[in-house]
Amino acid sequence: MDARKVKFDAAALKDVFAGGSRLIAGKGKKFATFDLTAKSVDWRAVEDAVLGPSGTLRAPTIRVGKTFYVGFSPEAWADVK
Repeated sequence: MDARKVKFDAAALKDVFAGGSRLIAGKGKKFATFDLTAKSVDWRAVEDAVLGPSGTLRAPTIRVGKTFYVGFSPEAWADVK
């Protein structure tokens, strides 16, 4: 999917991250990790971490295996291979 052509908002997040087990959302030196397999995922916290000021999914966003990486944080992306 190309997020430049298709905009993903809060309502689409569960579908976007379906099939994933972990989400790492970074912004500068800070990042947050979410367990997407947990019974009670805090989707409000996920929204705050992955949506930009326009209310759509931040870039870059990639999936590596079952892990999603959203935004950029050098520490969070260090293990991406």
